[in-house]
Amino acid sequence: SGILIDSLERELQARGISHGDFAGYAGTWAYQSKNGTIYGRDFEESWSEPNVIQGIQLWYNSFQTGAYALLTRDNQVKIKTYGKGWADAPDFITEEMERARKAEQWTDVVQILGVRGTLFGLHEDGSISCTAEENRDALASISGVRKIAGYVGERAQLAVSDILALMEDGTVRPLISDEYSVQFGRTQVTGWKDVADIAVGESHVAGLLSDGTVVAAGSNHAGQCDVEDWENIVFLTVGRNCTLGITADGELKMAGSLY
Repeated sequence: SGILIDSLERELQARGISHGDFAGYAGTWAYQSKNGTIYGRDFEESWSEPNVIQGIQLWYNSFQTGAYALLTRDNQVKIKTYGKGWADAPDFITEEMERARKAEQWTDVVQILGVRGTLFGLHEDGSISCTAEENRDALASISGVRKIAGYVGERAQLAVSDILALMEDGTVRPLISDEYSVQFGRTQVTGWKDVADIAVGESHVAGLLSDGTVVAAGSNHAGQCDVEDWENIVFLTVGRNCTLGITADGELKMAGSLY
């Protein structure tokens, strides 16, 4: 069933309706095989990278340059750049690249998250690293984290995004948020308990509880938070305006809209 769930999540990501761990922008694509090799294609060439646990596209821009962050099996981060426009790219693009490469110095990384050009890394000891200097102080005192989550969909660079942490004690803690997050209620997760997994959409967040039920907070303009009667859920993901879950007997549930 794990293979089925992994395949479904990749299919959802490919269709642009998942929070996603790996995706491509216009003119590029990448996918990960079962053996951990990532195969990619940019504007002019193909590439591959073996022994990858997780891949994230950090950015793509109108200068036809981009970068992937790859988490390898030795718990290191590798930055893979592509594109033909580096020579003509403005200074801020070069600065973004230099900032991203700081992640290659991280060790014992178990998860990476890329939001709006910034890379976050979760370490084996439950601490978090970040490539953006403005967020480092806020994250320096955080420990006991099991998973980090944020909205990393196709429009992530345009959307204001929360970064949430699923803690080892089963609670959820907002790490980074702003006025938009507070306005739509996506930070109203501090009362959640016994949480097994979390997923963050463009305007809402959902949590899978250890008993198989689901909770949600944030905007409900498309009904994406109407999950009160869900039971026996074993897998949870979200899109921009929807929440998707799979039950123990294989039933697919959806709240909200795919559009």
